[in-house]
Amino acid sequence: MKKILPPAAAAIAFILLLWAAPDARPDAHISRDWTKNPAIVQIERQPDRLYAMGDVHGDFDRMVALLVRAGLIDTKITRPGEVHWTGGNAVLVITGDFIDKGPHSVAVIRLLAAMREAAQRGGGQVIVTMGNHEAEFLAGLGKTGKKAKTDDFIDDLTLNGLDRGSVEECRGEIGEFLCSLPFGARIGDWFFSHAGNTAGRSIAQLSLALERDVTKDGFNTSELTDPNSLLEARLGEGKVWFHPADQATTERGILAVNAAALGVSHMVQGHQPGEVEFADGVVRHRGEMFQRWGLLFLIDTGMSRDVDDSKGALLRITRGIQATAICPDGTETPLWDAASAPDATRATPCAR
Repeated sequence: MKKILPPAAAAIAFILLLWAAPDARPDAHISRDWTKNPAIVQIERQPDRLYAMGDVHGDFDRMVALLVRAGLIDTKITRPGEVHWTGGNAVLVITGDFIDKGPHSVAVIRLLAAMREAAQRGGGQVIVTMGNHEAEFLAGLGKTGKKAKTDDFIDDLTLNGLDRGSVEECRGEIGEFLCSLPFGARIGDWFFSHAGNTAGRSIAQLSLALERDVTKDGFNTSELTDPNSLLEARLGEGKVWFHPADQATTERGILAVNAAALGVSHMVQGHQPGEVEFADGVVRHRGEMFQRWGLLFLIDTGMSRDVDDSKGALLRITRGIQATAICPDGTETPLWDAASAPDATRATPCAR
């Protein structure tokens, strides 16, 4: 005869069953104030000085060297949480992947958090968007028992006396910082994200999808972790997120359609430090800051010592009509300007 559990025991058994199924856990959803912490940050005005930095990957020293050279922070940094913003009304965007690979992820986060506050006090703004490494950590995808992308960050949390579980659950200074990050930013005529692929959606459509799915499924949602998502889409390695599906379209056409849907003319992404070959044979090489048609700017220069394609570079956008790559030694390379609108321009990797 089939045994029937009493109501209380049945309820307990059902809860345990839900808990055991990762995709159905009752705490999988994210409680987030989307008004205070929007999915896509938007600034209507075009700043006179707009800066962007790609994948820092835990390299605190190289990040600081670049920020000091650009005149955004003071040289006197005694602790990551104590920084003096010297950039005035400049806006700085960090396009994700500031953890892992390098040894000082926690110090990098503390510096970024302190810079956000210091910039606001000084009349500027620092916007830090989420990368795939941050999303995968928060999604718990590093718990496979084998080497995972987030292992370096987990090790650094331990070294700093921080509990991984608390950070994953959005608690404490580090957890709250990570879980509040936007997934992209539109600033004037420029759009910034980690991996670039917005799938031809408008800001409103993109924001709605991200808010809905992250609230429902947490950070392990296809909007963030799918191989062709805003944070994971690849360039090079035989994969290009803007590769034409048929001969009637072109790479340039797809990029133009995506930009127009976003209401911008230029898209900036990190995530890809390696070689990228375009259909017409133009190649972006490892470590280069690179632009194509004024539509796509690639700013992941492999700056972390554990990647070491370069010592890093900052993209400076002046009044929205000129873009320049800045090396930590002060070398500047013009990448794009509205007057000449070059098809393709590169900056030699900053000296290693």
